[in-house]
This record gives sequence, structure tokens and C-alpha cells, in this order.
Amino acid sequence: MAKLLNRSESRTYVVPIYDYDFAKISFRKFHLPLEYDNMCSVATWYFYNRLDYENCGEQAYPIEMHNDIKEI
Repeated sequence: MAKLLNRSESRTYVVPIYDYDFAKISFRKFHLPLEYDNMCSVATWYFYNRLDYENCGEQAYPIEMHNDIKEI
């Protein structure tokens, strides 16, 4: 079972963004500055309130979650 991460060791997060008609999702990668608490909830707030306040999407998650992707 994959472990859920609540923070990124590298302070790098990924956030899924909806397109204008909610038909597609794209992904944005960003770095959380040191002056913010290193938590997914804070990273989500930072992205939507400091980097991209025009779009909407899902919660930010740590880039490290991509390290365990398995090929089938």
C-alpha cells in the first residue's frame, strides 16, 4: 500500500489544474518558499493565492509521490 505524504522533502509540489470547461486536467510543478510551512495544505494555499489565482484545480501534493510509479 502506498504511503500518503503530507509534506515534500524537496519542497516541490505538483498541483492538478482544470482547463476552462473542466474537460481536461494539466499539472503544474512549483517550489514552496522557505518562509511557508512545508505542508500540502499550505502549498495548495500558496499556489492558488500567490502563483495562480485565476485557475482552479485540486490539492497540491508532493513530487515525491511520483517516485513509486510502477510500470505495468
